[in-house]
Amino acid sequence: MKPPSTLEKKFMRLWDMLATDYPIPLREHRFHPKRMWRFDFAWPEYKLAVEIDGGTFIGGRHNQGIQFSKDCEKLNAATLLGWRVLRYTTIDLRQSGAEIVDQVITLLRQGKQIETEQRKLFT
Repeated sequence: MKPPSTLEKKFMRLWDMLATDYPIPLREHRFHPKRMWRFDFAWPEYKLAVEIDGGTFIGGRHNQGIQFSKDCEKLNAATLLGWRVLRYTTIDLRQSGAEIVDQVITLLRQGKQIETEQRKLFT
């Protein structure tokens, strides 16, 4: 497992401070059955992931030709497998940390509601 980036550490600090009643995400979660793709953060039981994209304004790999194309392939495959993926940049983490955590919590709650509704259908 690769060590967390500065931005990933910032996300985890925000999560630890603002989402104390919610599950801690897995880091570097491999989600695809055949490919080696990983999510920066994932809640597998909710099929929810967070990707942190650094280097947005300095020509980082996530916004350059081949890597951008590979990221699209990865996120499309994740969607086809039923995953919901939120992507955040350096600016998002610097300016909207609490909002990011709120967005993740909203999807965690939705996932729980969906699970509860499905259980009711089959009981």
